[in-house]
Amino acid sequence: MSPRKIHLLRHAQAYHNVPPCNYNIPDPTLTELGLEQTSTFAREFPHHGNVSVILSSPMTRTLETALLCFPQEVGGECQANSGVQNPEHEGEHEHRHHHKGLKIYAVPELQETSDHPCDTGSSRADLEKVFDGKNIDFSALKEGWQLKTGSMGAEKETILARARTVRELLGEWFGKDDSGKGDVVVVSHGGFLHYLTKPLNAPSTPPSPIQGPSTTTPTPAVALACSKLPETLKVPTWQPWQNAEYRTFTLRKATADAPWELIETKESLQRRQL
Repeated sequence: MSPRKIHLLRHAQAYHNVPPCNYNIPDPTLTELGLEQTSTFAREFPHHGNVSVILSSPMTRTLETALLCFPQEVGGECQANSGVQNPEHEGEHEHRHHHKGLKIYAVPELQETSDHPCDTGSSRADLEKVFDGKNIDFSALKEGWQLKTGSMGAEKETILARARTVRELLGEWFGKDDSGKGDVVVVSHGGFLHYLTKPLNAPSTPPSPIQGPSTTTPTPAVALACSKLPETLKVPTWQPWQNAEYRTFTLRKATADAPWELIETKESLQRRQL
């Protein structure tokens, strides 16, 4: 059997992503453009039939993204917690595939890296009120999960350790089972996904995840620089993640005692024109 695929998805556009970026918006929701991005993703994502597990950061924008990008899998109303109806989903209920009834599991380790208000989540009690009736499991959220202290702190070494923890969790949960039980979706943030994937020839400090649109095609300067690198380092996988962009990985251990690694698939690299 081939290894299980792990689809890593950055949330759709939220209000703090709109230039000029406002980092002081607490736990922002998706914008109208963000809703359109989720509609496009839900329509064009080619692996809906294979998804068996959905994990998400407990931030509002990631939970909304998970609900709206995977309506077939999760079921329920095609509506985010904020009460904003995705207009492209209106009137489509009679045409929708039967959903699988999957839960979205809120995983605190998948939250964003900074301690700005926009990257600080809401309490479990507040989330349960806002997402009442949605198929989301909040049982992993402990009191104070959103306070950016301890293992959830905003210091670089703490974030690196959190990323290692997530890779090990993914490996323990899904890396040992290649029996074709289905793909795993992880919905997170541009900053944290950089740390999670440990991309080759990455800058020591990841680019800001709070950014406007940009191309995923390497610039001539990047292409030239990478052409001079050893073959194993030629892929500039440190490119920033765009809103509602997904990349596909498999899990691997170099040796039995080595840590788990996320390896981007050839198909995913080709999709990014790399």
